[in-house]
Amino acid sequence: KERGSEMMLHIPFRPCPCPRPKVTHYGTFYGKNYTAFKQVVNEWLDKQKIEKLEGALEAEMVFGIPMPDSWSKKKKEANLLRPHIVKPDVDNFIKSVFDILNERAFDDDSQIARLRASKIWVDGPGHILVEIKGTD
Repeated sequence: KERGSEMMLHIPFRPCPCPRPKVTHYGTFYGKNYTAFKQVVNEWLDKQKIEKLEGALEAEMVFGIPMPDSWSKKKKEANLLRPHIVKPDVDNFIKSVFDILNERAFDDDSQIARLRASKIWVDGPGHILVEIKGTD
């Protein structure tokens, strides 16, 4: 959903952190999971109507991390929507979203002047909520 200089996305895929790339004299390479994640999210974004935002921007992201199947129902209920305070780190999730939205939602992620992000436990497959808007 988009309004003027504002964009809200509910990306219906399990968040995937951006890994450290492998750099060789042949080029820079990312792992299979990250490459597949970027491809599926890019294909999904191709179906969305996204116009580039200009100028200084602020972003808010919420990463819904699925709870392990091995957790009991009681443990899942106790942790639903609570902070996810184990690895992977939130900055790696942020980087993966910025990599995907670069040249699509904005010219470059250097436009992001203010950022707020959180990781929470969710029931189900996981998702990413992104809100980007012009700064006041």
